[in-house]
Amino acid sequence: DEIEHHIKKVSQTVVEQIEGLAKIATEFSNFASMPKAVNQVFELNACVRSIYDLHINGTQSAILFDLTLLETPLFVNADKAQLIRVLQNLVTNAIQAIPVSGQGRISLGVRTEASKVFIKIADNGMGIPTNIQELVFVPNFTTKSSGSGLGLAICKNIITAAGGKISFTTQEGIGTTFTIELPIYTQEETKK
Repeated sequence: DEIEHHIKKVSQTVVEQIEGLAKIATEFSNFASMPKAVNQVFELNACVRSIYDLHINGTQSAILFDLTLLETPLFVNADKAQLIRVLQNLVTNAIQAIPVSGQGRISLGVRTEASKVFIKIADNGMGIPTNIQELVFVPNFTTKSSGSGLGLAICKNIITAAGGKISFTTQEGIGTTFTIELPIYTQEETKK
């Protein structure tokens, strides 16, 4: 009876491991064949606000959220669903970077400079240790106990496909700021 119980336990563990590996394999497959971007012109302030609204109502009260948008409408030509995925991923990472103790703060902001728009996601979390900073956008790198480490690699691919850039600044124990840079869509582009 004890042997049967042991076999059941081992079998369950093996099944869980296989499921985990299958999930990682699927994520790598998705990474290798990212869905082709379906670009559309959309207003960016509303897109960023939707991420803010989602978290201001749904995240624990230990985290304060700030939102800074531009007063005038701002348009970009990108895959809206994929950009939302990137922003959601970055905000989730920011929430997870904040220690359980202490007051968390996450800022979402949009600003422009010349013909570019910059979206910033800043947190006052633990920061990214110096020895792993260069690995942040590398596929298969993760600091989490579960996960495939494809989150930020996929984010970079999505932003690059939209003609943009993603970068970060960080200080251990002080926080991290991710910045997405995208070209602003102008009416002149439709005339080309």
